[in-house]
Amino acid sequence: MQQIQMEAWYLVNLHTLQCLEDDSPLPDYTGKAFYDHCCSCIATTAKTNLNTRKNPELWESYSVYKGKRALTGLEEVRNLVGYSQLKAELREQMIVKAEVMIRQHFAKHLRLYVQIAFGGLGSNLDKKVIKEKALLAREIMRVLHAEWSEQWIPWPNRIGENGLTFYVRLVWEFQSVVEKRMKAEPNEKGVRAFSLFPVSTTYTASHTKINGTTLPGFYLRIKKREKAFYWQIAEVE
Repeated sequence: MQQIQMEAWYLVNLHTLQCLEDDSPLPDYTGKAFYDHCCSCIATTAKTNLNTRKNPELWESYSVYKGKRALTGLEEVRNLVGYSQLKAELREQMIVKAEVMIRQHFAKHLRLYVQIAFGGLGSNLDKKVIKEKALLAREIMRVLHAEWSEQWIPWPNRIGENGLTFYVRLVWEFQSVVEKRMKAEPNEKGVRAFSLFPVSTTYTASHTKINGTTLPGFYLRIKKREKAFYWQIAEVE
């Protein structure tokens, strides 16, 4: 199930990038259908693939992804017992996590964008220029924080007003500037590429539901810890 989740998020990123590069409409990140189709792509069955063909743009992105996955030798996920229920739970998590990811990482991406555009990044600059640019970047961030925190930072109410796609496009613009900088200055300290939806093990593990499928895994992890750790339980008088 974890493989389906990670690969589904990779497909979300890939399809989003293709839509942005082709200037095509972005999918609805607040609805169930898009995530349902992404999960259906990853768990390859005749029925799910047939359902996903209802979204030809996503199917095209999946075809690109499937070709890359074949080159890595990664085994395809076959149909699982009770997958319909698991997929329903997974897409509900993805709806919530998509908004959380954009909101939590937006300020970090904005700060890096300002540092590249106005800050003192660059090894070929003298210390005085670097300091002046750093102060300029700090002042810009201070003003932006005061103005953007009320109007543009993706708080839940702002996402409701502007739509999540609005912020996805902003993050993509930040990323475009970062990628240009990386090409001009490879291996520059503090500058690195990022994905639009930065999925990590933190996100995949934070909403794990304990049920008949996940319980054995938790049990094995606890047993493994017992070998190297003795539980210190205070005595109750």
